[in-house]
Amino acid sequence: MAHTLQLAVNGGALFQRSIADALAVGRRVVGHFKHSPLACSPLEDIQKELNVPVKKLQQDAPTRWNAAYYMMQSLVEQKRALSAYAADYELPATLTATQWGIMEKMTILLEPFEQLTKDISSAEATAADVIPGVVSLTRLLAKMDESDKGVQVAKHTLLEAVSKRFNGVQTEPLCAIATMVDARYKDRYFDPDKKEGARNMLLNVVDEMASVCNDQQKEAAGASADDPGQEDQDPPPKRARTGSVQDMYQEILAENDVTKQATTGETASQVYAYLGEATIPKKTCPLKYWRSNQVRFPALARVARKYLTANGCSAPSPASSTRREIAYIVTMLRCLFSFRKIYLSHVWTREKIRPVI
Repeated sequence: MAHTLQLAVNGGALFQRSIADALAVGRRVVGHFKHSPLACSPLEDIQKELNVPVKKLQQDAPTRWNAAYYMMQSLVEQKRALSAYAADYELPATLTATQWGIMEKMTILLEPFEQLTKDISSAEATAADVIPGVVSLTRLLAKMDESDKGVQVAKHTLLEAVSKRFNGVQTEPLCAIATMVDARYKDRYFDPDKKEGARNMLLNVVDEMASVCNDQQKEAAGASADDPGQEDQDPPPKRARTGSVQDMYQEILAENDVTKQATTGETASQVYAYLGEATIPKKTCPLKYWRSNQVRFPALARVARKYLTANGCSAPSPASSTRREIAYIVTMLRCLFSFRKIYLSHVWTREKIRPVI
């Protein structure tokens, strides 16, 4: 999902003429300090004089997530320092007042994407976080405000890109069922025309898994009856596994009131009893919820154990790439030191056994 979010950003809003021009000028400014250590020294002095955080400007890269956002954020943060630097030193390009305004508004516009990218790439994220995240993001983008003046087209383009790339996500079985069995979300984030289909999808999976479990229990009981000497043993208990996106989560939950449904069958009773209860706080771990409630909803607990999995991604996250690079460097250093130790030991041995002439 995080990779798709970045495709929506890079393939839409950032290619608009005014935004692309502002980014091009920003890249030249950042590149000037990246390639000139002599230029960094007076900039740091200016930062200290103005009580601005002493930080290096961030260079964007097309292969890294949120790179353009971080570059614009660093430029906006150092706006005063860069303006003072340009008064005494030469820069390859300077941002106009209009371009500064575009960058400031684009950082606000892209902040939810950065927040959602971090959330969905975290170690605790599951497939259940996809649908609520997309629905909350699209609702946030659909809200127009006076402060969006100058980036309305970019905001509309982002909304269209997100809607197009995540079209049909609410009918995708893995994401839909995972969202339903996550006690933080349940069926509250589905569109009205998709909610009933998601419930039926969950009911079918619950019935199927319950049927398989019953068949396995019958086979185990038959095997035990065939062997009178075998003592009956209970099976071991199974272990259950600000104008921001967060505001949209709460708003959607408040709008979706719980509706009572007619229930038929034991599994259906569990499903609707579970859906009829209030959702748990978003920061609560859903696996801990099922560890405590697997006795109440055993059929649903089996589904949750299967579907609350890590969210798949078509590209490795930058954090994972960095960890792999560090691990590779550490391995190479260990090999180098091991070779040096072996070489010195060999030299010492030769010196020790060398005959005296």
